[in-house]
Amino acid sequence: MRRPMATRNLTREERIRNRWLVLLAALAIGGFIAVGGDDPQTEVDIYCSMVQLYKDTKGDAGWPAYKGEKICAPSK
Repeated sequence: MRRPMATRNLTREERIRNRWLVLLAALAIGGFIAVGGDDPQTEVDIYCSMVQLYKDTKGDAGWPAYKGEKICAPSK
């Protein structure tokens, strides 16, 4: 009778495959964590430049100020 999958002895190839899978999963998780979130200041800069483009082109390009224009005001 065969033992359940968790307790049977793995072949050398299965052990190698499992190690590669664990390594790839760890790298993928690490990559997602590293990329995680964009720099908030960069997001504000992009938003403000698109709002300015919207104003400059009279609405033909860019974005309307859907978040408001206060965040685009230069800080003193």
